[in-house]
Amino acid sequence: MSDENNALEQGGGEALPATQPKNDAEAAQQEQAATQEADKAKEAEAKKAEEEATKRRNRTSQYIDRLKSEAREAAAREQAVLKRLEAIESRFPKQEAKPPTMESAGFDPEELARQTARYEVEQARKQWEEQQKSESAARSEQEKVQAYANRAQAFASQNPDFEEVVSGIPQQLLPVELQKAIMAHERGPEMAYKLALNEDELFQLASTRPELMELAVARYASRLDAAPPTQEAEPAPAAFAPTPTNKPISQAPAPAPRVSGRSPTETPPEKMTDDEWYRRDRELRRKR
Repeated sequence: MSDENNALEQGGGEALPATQPKNDAEAAQQEQAATQEADKAKEAEAKKAEEEATKRRNRTSQYIDRLKSEAREAAAREQAVLKRLEAIESRFPKQEAKPPTMESAGFDPEELARQTARYEVEQARKQWEEQQKSESAARSEQEKVQAYANRAQAFASQNPDFEEVVSGIPQQLLPVELQKAIMAHERGPEMAYKLALNEDELFQLASTRPELMELAVARYASRLDAAPPTQEAEPAPAAFAPTPTNKPISQAPAPAPRVSGRSPTETPPEKMTDDEWYRRDRELRRKR
């Protein structure tokens, strides 16, 4: 028993299996079971990490889809505004080219044919230009959305809470002009992230006039890397420090130093005679 106790005391630093194997076969089985448990733990950990990564990708994808949806809604609102403007403009007479008539051609059939041909070519050209402008604007808007989505995905890979933080911005603080300016800027995702964490800056930008929004966003982006000015703080006065007073500085020489509280020539009252004490008392009264 003493040998066993010594062995237990000497081996106390190692973790022993719950059941000692009786032979090599049982030891191999225990080792295999431990290996399987370790493999299961690794698989569970890897699966959990993959699920977390999938969730982050899904959140980023959902955020990008939401951006695209908001861009489409903004484009739809813009088209609705243009249609309303066109409806308003249609109420007023326009100085547009009218189809030629026999009267405008001077009652000359050949001249009428030439004017009609020029008119049709001009109308076809205008229609083609309008179509090209519309298609170009749509392509440009789609390219901006896709470029911003790529930048947002790259930024979210470094900041996993990006989608959660940015999605918390109140919609009333994201006017269409601000959204477009942020999406068009190279550092748009970073600005959106930091604005979501700074309500004062966000409110200030959201209150900017539409025609100045792009400039305001550019100025905000330029301040992202600018170091705040450092100011040396003046030492705060003590809480109970005496209030300084403007007393005139005396030009008189400093008095001679004293070891005790009395003047060197002053006699203690207990050593004075009655006459000395009386004269001292009268002198003090006179000085008062």
